Amino acid sequence: MTAYRDSQDHLEDELGRLLLLLRAAVLELRRTPLPVRETSALAILDEEIDWQLARPLRREPPDAEGQALLAAADLAATAIAGRVADSEAAGVSLRLATLVRRFALSQVEQDALLFALAPELGPRFERIVGYLHDDLTRRRVSTGLALQVLARDDAGQLALRRSLAAGGRLLREGLLRRIEAETGSTALASPIAVAERVVEFLHGDDDLDPQLGAVARRGGAAIGLAQLVLAEPLRARLTALRGRWAAGESSGVYLHGAAGSGRAAAIEAVCVDLGLGVLRVACAAIDLPGFAAQLGRVRREALLGGLVVVWEELDGLDEARRLQVIACMAAAPAVRAAYTGTSAWEPAGAAVTALRVERAELGERRELWRAALARHEASVDDEVLAELVGLYGFAAGPIHEIVATARRHGGDDGRLSRAELGAAVRRRSLRALGSLARPLVVARGWDDLVLPIDRKQILVELCRHAQHRELVLGRWGFRGGLAGGRGLTALFTGASGTGKTLAAGLVAGQLGLDGYQIDLASVVSKYIGETEKQLARLFDEAEAASALLFFDEADALFGKRTEVRDAHDRHANIETSYLLQRLDSYDGVVLLASNFRKNMDEAFLRRLQFIVDFPVPEAQERLQIWRRVLPPALPRADDLDLAALASRFALPGGNIRNIAVAAAFLAAEEGGPLAMRHLVAATRREFQKLGKVVEASHFAGLPGA
Repeated sequence: MTAYRDSQDHLEDELGRLLLLLRAAVLELRRTPLPVRETSALAILDEEIDWQLARPLRREPPDAEGQALLAAADLAATAIAGRVADSEAAGVSLRLATLVRRFALSQVEQDALLFALAPELGPRFERIVGYLHDDLTRRRVSTGLALQVLARDDAGQLALRRSLAAGGRLLREGLLRRIEAETGSTALASPIAVAERVVEFLHGDDDLDPQLGAVARRGGAAIGLAQLVLAEPLRARLTALRGRWAAGESSGVYLHGAAGSGRAAAIEAVCVDLGLGVLRVACAAIDLPGFAAQLGRVRREALLGGLVVVWEELDGLDEARRLQVIACMAAAPAVRAAYTGTSAWEPAGAAVTALRVERAELGERRELWRAALARHEASVDDEVLAELVGLYGFAAGPIHEIVATARRHGGDDGRLSRAELGAAVRRRSLRALGSLARPLVVARGWDDLVLPIDRKQILVELCRHAQHRELVLGRWGFRGGLAGGRGLTALFTGASGTGKTLAAGLVAGQLGLDGYQIDLASVVSKYIGETEKQLARLFDEAEAASALLFFDEADALFGKRTEVRDAHDRHANIETSYLLQRLDSYDGVVLLASNFRKNMDEAFLRRLQFIVDFPVPEAQERLQIWRRVLPPALPRADDLDLAALASRFALPGGNIRNIAVAAAFLAAEEGGPLAMRHLVAATRREFQKLGKVVEASHFAGLPGA
């Protein structure tokens, strides 16, 4: 025997064998007496019906010439099988043989697939199919024609019928599709065709099915299990899984833990060791109306590519759909599947093992950063490495991504600074949190915030608390007596414009953290369960990036739980309870701001380490604000009397800034310096905007009043 050169060489041999079967079918057709071609359609029908009534019910054996063709086809099949074996031994990958093996197709199923494929490969087969149909417009193989060409006896017909039935492997696995026949036609007359993705695969195309474009992507791990930094108990369990998969078992595994803990990276490392590709499927992106169809496409893609399927965030689906996913994977024993999620879950009766993946500890994080730096030929100072390890809780994948981004934007020598790595972290965080949060403006220093000294002192203590968490809770052991994590939660209360957002940015700046202001419109959803999903994503991503989260108008999310009167009350209370749990387990800094402290749920207030009240500033404080909101480059007239404005109008800093900006535009329009009349006019408009009535006496004696 001789090995095939390539897949095309093999396919040509198989099509040559098919031609022998088609020649036998043509001979059989020509043995059938045709009706006399007369002008009367009724006469043609009479003769044909007479012949059909007289012919035997069982299939007649072929004549000698037909038998010789069938025997030649059998010999060709034997020769092809030998050459396929030689090719595989020589390391030649054959597409059709690979497909037959991965989908465990029988010879009958392979022949049916090949026959349906033939018209896709050239007009020659289209014309032969049309001839056998006695209708040149019918160029696709029908079920009836497949029975006529491929089945040699009644047993063969029965086996082929089962293969082409809706529940047969060919249609069930999405290799063939049935084309809608004309109204009134029978199932035997309905055309069948090879799925477009299968045709592309046989032609050498390995691109994913376009219909999975928004749902699936290929994994890209480059390191094996030995190089991955893991806790030893988890490494032992994954090593055992690798052994089972290497032995041909297809038992699944469900890895659960916080986002960024390295769940998918652990599975990809196992696949690297086994030389297997990975297909990562985002469960949240699957269109629910077409859920079953997408599951079938994923399974077909996994079998075509010999890929391990990683179903990401499986726990985002309801229980019924989770079990549907697992059943779909189990229906194809050749498919190996893994699942990830944040919550613990183990399906009853399914061959799926649940494993908990913890976030890397400090020592493990150090090794992750060192491995990523070495891989990208980069380096950092020891103090920078210590800061990265202590601050960020990323897993291996995000760390490699961050180092690669910093390396791309850094210098040619590979020496990375803290600023370059911080910028790379922010880029990643913005991608992850972009639809849920926006960056918080960081204040320059304590002098930017005008606040009573005792309130400012509380903010200083808050920052010290955050800076010394590791020492007090970790090395000194106070964490053991706490129910939650190492996180810090504070509430800022006070009227709008009193500096709560400015203070949040100031705290972020003092701690060297990236701050994000939460967009409540993107987080809160009217659909049951969606708000919790968005919050889970928000907290997971923020925890990995050690980001400071700032919830403005927090009473919208952290409001009081109420007595349950209907499903809406029950759902709102569930959201509040979920937030309590996340605050308990969050290791980062969360700042809440509310205009109305009394609207906050008492359970939240008990969990707060700090509460800072932001009062409306007094006259002297207002004067400081007036002086600071006017930038040095602003031209000023001699008549400016900021003290008069501060003493007469009890406004918070936010409104004072609005007035200053509006007055500057009035001055710019006139082309002169900022004068008192501009500030007075802008103050009037600000009060009108607020819906407040101001007595004329308040403006008495002021220029422009």
